[in-house]
Amino acid sequence: MKRNMELVRELLLHVEAEQDIYSLTSKYSQEEIVGHVEILLDAKLLDGKVYYDLSGGPGSAHVQRLTWAGHEFLDNARNDRVWNKVTSTIKNAATTASFEVLVEMLKVGVKSCIGMPE
Repeated sequence: MKRNMELVRELLLHVEAEQDIYSLTSKYSQEEIVGHVEILLDAKLLDGKVYYDLSGGPGSAHVQRLTWAGHEFLDNARNDRVWNKVTSTIKNAATTASFEVLVEMLKVGVKSCIGMPE
């Protein structure tokens, strides 16, 4: 599975709003959703548990809450204008960026929105 930062953001927004993460199945498969919950648990952005099916693959996920780190990321990723600018900058550079680079770019974007020097 390839990490999809749009899905990461949407999952975190859904958890924060206490919405069912499986309502995203209109855009993403259950396998994608559960796989991304699993990596969000690994990254300590969420608390919860992934349940595996009989074949050993991720079957379902239960999310309890956002962690402090999850809230911190979401505070920087929430603004659509900042998010779109950062993700389009990465796409226009014809590259990918690590999570840490994305986080730093979001911080700079938010600082710019509120008039703080970079």
